Amino acid sequence: MGKLLEESRRITGADTTFKWASADFLMAEKAAEPGMWASQEIPIWAPPSGQSLGHGLVAAARAQAKGLKFRPLETTIRETLDWQKTRPAEKQKLRAGLTAEREADLLGKLG
Repeated sequence: MGKLLEESRRITGADTTFKWASADFLMAEKAAEPGMWASQEIPIWAPPSGQSLGHGLVAAARAQAKGLKFRPLETTIRETLDWQKTRPAEKQKLRAGLTAEREADLLGKLG
């Protein structure tokens, strides 16, 4: 995740800073729940429970043998941003994730 965010910042030229929160903090603040794969606020979070939930555990070797090619991360980021810009205005707002107010509240509590 760190690599994805760092590369996204580089590509966009954003002056974003990252502040990492522990699982305990997220659970205490009800932004995540124990054993939960994702939440409405943090939809791509996985708990560090040691429990395998299957995500990312599928080997790609057979697909690669049949021709699957991986693109550079930079290409994926640029093309995803380009695609997002073509979507209608009503689709620009994401349906999941922290609101700006909730993010500010959590960042304030992180210190």
